[in-house]
Amino acid sequence: MVVTVILSRFLSRYASSTSFVLAAPFLFLLSTTCADAAPPVAVCASSSTAELDASGSAPADVDDGTFDPDGNPVTVVHTPAAFSCVNLGPQTVTLTATDDIDAQQSSCQTEVSVSDPLGACSATDKCVLGKLKAASKYANCRLKLIQKMAKTGGEPSTQDIAKCRSKFDGKWRAAEGKSSASCDGGDSLTELGAFVDEATDALGRSIAKGEGAAELCATPKLVAFVASDPDNTDAVYGADDLFTLTFDLPTNTPAVGTAAEIDVLLSCDASFGDDYAGAWSADGTTLEVVVVDPTDSPPFPAIGVDRCRVLASAGLLNASGYSCRSESVSPPLAGDYGSSP
Repeated sequence: MVVTVILSRFLSRYASSTSFVLAAPFLFLLSTTCADAAPPVAVCASSSTAELDASGSAPADVDDGTFDPDGNPVTVVHTPAAFSCVNLGPQTVTLTATDDIDAQQSSCQTEVSVSDPLGACSATDKCVLGKLKAASKYANCRLKLIQKMAKTGGEPSTQDIAKCRSKFDGKWRAAEGKSSASCDGGDSLTELGAFVDEATDALGRSIAKGEGAAELCATPKLVAFVASDPDNTDAVYGADDLFTLTFDLPTNTPAVGTAAEIDVLLSCDASFGDDYAGAWSADGTTLEVVVVDPTDSPPFPAIGVDRCRVLASAGLLNASGYSCRSESVSPPLAGDYGSSP
């Protein structure tokens, strides 16, 4: 199996924050399904087309009847959620279905053919797309060599690596040559090539340890959302109450020190309060949010009901930095707000 390395550190530099969507060739999404309950059934259209509008965008909707066997409500997330000018041609879309009651998940994938019938995409957009595809092919070329040599315990030869790099250099320059506009985007051929080298070498080390791509590229998932009152001075929501969100693996620990930073990371059914602060555990698996100034009026987080969702735009990755952006949904809030003295 050919595994594609995610180049997310670089992609945002190639297009505006309002229009850019991660190119499908760079997606590596690890989907998990819990075994102790019936998950929802993710149903993708067998094939699909998407036409960019005059602004150069189109939704990536491939849902073809996703449902939950138990009749529970289901949240559907598409990855990518939309297409832009860097997604022209065949693209793979992953649909992830989450049971809103017990957080069970399932997923499916399908190919979408993206076109630009209105001519919304510029020469620079098409140049960027060519370069992203070149980088993706370079990553795949290196990974094929690494996977082949992993079977024998050896290392890819310098000559074979050089052949991969030569093809990458040629395709990069060809993309630039076909365009009437430059699309370097601040990232040189050398810089992006070095990132691909770093990422594929990291995967090689993972394979050598018997872990493989799943461990290196696994996307963090919320597995617990618990309320508590460390002082245990009352039984109601209030100041100094603590909300603990636990992930199944270490994360890249984005900033969470202030309420504004937490709001960039999480979208919750009810606010933690008028002011709150957060901190990560040393291993990056647990986020603790403490209420500084509680809200004076409901709703406040309800035990057994409310959830939090990780926002993809926050860029929460695993600790290696090579996963997809997490869009995980927590289980319903557990725990309590303390007990009466």
